[in-house]
Amino acid sequence: MHVSCSSIDPVNSVLEAEAIALKESILQLKRLNYKDVIFCGDSRTLYGFMEKARKQLHLLPGCLEIQPHLDDIQAVALSSYVFKYIRRSDNNVADSLAKRARCNSSPSTISWDL
Repeated sequence: MHVSCSSIDPVNSVLEAEAIALKESILQLKRLNYKDVIFCGDSRTLYGFMEKARKQLHLLPGCLEIQPHLDDIQAVALSSYVFKYIRRSDNNVADSLAKRARCNSSPSTISWDL
């Protein structure tokens, strides 16, 4: 098993952090030639937008705060990946990990196991 990590610089909002985390995850999976991956998240703004963009199969304008990240994600991911919004209550494990990291003042880190 191979474990990788990536840090992000401080950002202005949770939405921007989530968009950057999603973009970095997609770029890493693309480098590893992974296809047909389903990304699930509880950000209605981000994942709802990505679901809509995938259904229409073309670039769409989104939330101005994260538009550059949305443009990057759409350019790389629309043909290879699926995005699904899920309620936070249905995503207890990820929500618990995020809260624990925030309470422990952990640095913003994205990691994945291969």
